[in-house]
Amino acid sequence: MNLRERVGTAQRTQVLDLLSQALEQGYLDLGEYESRMSAVHGARFVGDLTSQVADLPRQLRWYPYPVPVAPIAPRPATGSDQRAYPWAVVSVVLGGLSLFCALCWGIGGVLGVAAILLGRPGLKSPSSYPLAVIGILLGAAGLTLSLLTILLFVML
Repeated sequence: MNLRERVGTAQRTQVLDLLSQALEQGYLDLGEYESRMSAVHGARFVGDLTSQVADLPRQLRWYPYPVPVAPIAPRPATGSDQRAYPWAVVSVVLGGLSLFCALCWGIGGVLGVAAILLGRPGLKSPSSYPLAVIGILLGAAGLTLSLLTILLFVML
């Protein structure tokens, strides 16, 4: 590891633990411990940390190595997520059909209302939220187009 590589909180904590052990085992007095602890808190690079424990016995030295990063596990789907997803899909299908049937004397409007209502439960679930929004928007567009079509036919 490069001595000029930046360090983070995890590395500083490791060195602070080593310094605490050195104090407990009598390798450092309290004044030296506090001085080194201040230096560790202000450390920016690997070299800054290794210099604080370089004169200590081997078991109390810090050897820089990459700090493992725990992978973020995907959140398991809850029961509400699993129940909302199919309704979001149905909402998208009905919303698309409502646009297609908008010129059929109100049938598109009925399908649009159904798409809007069936998409609402999906808004509460992160996994189905995008589909629910698409279904609701398509349903609203189909409903609007159907109302405009009916209005146009009535006025003519």
